[in-house]
This record gives sequence, C-alpha cells and structure tokens, in this order.
Amino acid sequence: MKVIALSKEAFIEKESERINSLFSVGLEIMHLRKPSASKEQMRSILSEVEPKYRNRIALHSHHSLAKENGINRLHFPEKNRVNFKREEGMIYSTSFHDIETAKEQGWGFDYYFMSPICDSISKKGYKAKPMKSPSGKAVALGGISLEKLKEVKELGYNNIALLGAIWPEPSEVMKRFLEIKENWESINE
Repeated sequence: MKVIALSKEAFIEKESERINSLFSVGLEIMHLRKPSASKEQMRSILSEVEPKYRNRIALHSHHSLAKENGINRLHFPEKNRVNFKREEGMIYSTSFHDIETAKEQGWGFDYYFMSPICDSISKKGYKAKPMKSPSGKAVALGGISLEKLKEVKELGYNNIALLGAIWPEPSEVMKRFLEIKENWESINE
C-alpha cells in the first residue's frame, strides 16, 4: 500500500517545509505538480526539499531538473504521453480518467492515477466516476478523504493519492495526512 500526495497547483506559503514534514512522518511519494511554474520556480522549491527526500518526488513538468536534484520519478500528463520514452533507472507515472484507456496505455508506466474516484475536494464540479481498479498499478485519486477510504478499498485499490484532503490550513496538514494513512492501513479487506 502506498499513500501518494500531490502538491496544489498554486504556490503556498512554506510549501517545501510542509513537503519535508510529510516525508518525515511517512509519505512515500510527493508529486510536484505546478503547471504554471517556471523552471526557476521549480528549482527553488526543490532546493528547499531535504536532499534525502528528493528521490521520492515525481516531477510533472521541467523534467530536466530531475538529474540535478537526484530525482528518478517523472509524471507524464495525458497531453505529454506522446513524448514518453523510458530511460533506465527512472520511474514513470501518468493519469487516466477511464478504464479502457488505462488498459490500453497503462502498460508502459510503473503506476498511474485513476480519477476522479470520488467527488473532488480541490476541483469544484469534478464529479466521481467510481471505477474499479483496472490493475495493481492503479492509484485512486480524487476526493479521497477519511470518510471515503472504505469505499475506495472496496473498488479494489491498494494505493491512494491525496490532494484536497491534506492541504487545508498549515496546522491541519500533518494531522489529516496521518489520520488518512492510519485509517487506510487499518481497513480490513
């Protein structure tokens, strides 16, 4: 079981500090997703993440920053999958919004997000498509909160990704992450 977090698209105060804190309590992977960020803005965020955690970050953009920061995870959004080429030693991910496309195109990736599994917390109006997990590579994303964990597990997912549920006010981030992680692990199959 993996718990993956995605950054908010917008920059937030003390973001690198929050990322370091999440890693320190057990976050396995952080997807750094800043579609409007310049290369220098991304470099700045990465420079403040502790070097021991950087190999647990997946870059959604500015893939050229991977090598200089000891990062071996790259995410290819749907529009960039056409440019996807495997390189030795790298871990690749992508996102799908329907099972058929995941079954057709997911084979070349190490894991992929399926979304939205539940009504999105961070994207208003992004309604659930409660899809069963198409494979062990699938990671449930979209609206996953403490209240939805059992439902997500019943759909066959062994891995979850969190965004809206863990980026509330700064004092709540760690508390929410730990509650979700502990509850996920305790749900009986």
